[in-house]
Amino acid sequence: MGQIILSNCKLWAGKYDMGGNLNAIAIDDKPDALPNTTFGCTAKSRKKGLPLITAALAGFFKSASTDLYFSNFILTNVPMTVAPEPTVGGPAYSFLSRNTEYKLEGMVGDMLKFNVKAENVGQKLIRGYILENGGTARIANGSGTALELGAISDGQTMFAALHVMSASPSDTLDVIIESDSLEAFTDDPQTRIAFTQVNLGAGGGGTYEWKTYTPAGGQVDTWWRISWTVAGVEPSFEFVVFAGIL
Repeated sequence: MGQIILSNCKLWAGKYDMGGNLNAIAIDDKPDALPNTTFGCTAKSRKKGLPLITAALAGFFKSASTDLYFSNFILTNVPMTVAPEPTVGGPAYSFLSRNTEYKLEGMVGDMLKFNVKAENVGQKLIRGYILENGGTARIANGSGTALELGAISDGQTMFAALHVMSASPSDTLDVIIESDSLEAFTDDPQTRIAFTQVNLGAGGGGTYEWKTYTPAGGQVDTWWRISWTVAGVEPSFEFVVFAGIL
């Protein structure tokens, strides 16, 4: 992939698509640098410690839509996914987050601006890909595009995030991530991650979930895709799926 000009960058935080409210996003992966200098060293030495992931978000205040950050300030372990190009198969970054700062600012005659800071909660920053980008409401069963994400080596884990932005009342959505040795998924496709069924009752709305898959001895399949099943009277769901291997 070549250079990227940011014009439609997306950020999904939990059940919200915040991309249209932001004009600046910065993700900082900064692990601790632990001093381990000993006698005999000719210069200071440091060892990489635990990572601290921070996200700095900025945009223009839009009343209720950006006040979501404030109203959800106390939530923790919320999957936050950033996609510079929000296309299926496009690169993305995700981690479990909590908001740590919310600020409004501006001078007379200026647009009212907001700034949000978030940090990780016991989870590294995962680089992966978008398996479903939420651009289309899903009203029937289907499968996503097959992506060659690679095998999972022994000791590695697949991390996945599901962001459901809208769900029709009392209907259900089941989303799985499956793998196969062939792009056409005609060999022996296997379910590797099954998200909890989405059924938000009469109110509908949105939800989110973070799941992991750590196969004993690794996993040799290299092709991955999502499949979804909807049921109910008039099912309609808009959702995003992220997956990455680390």
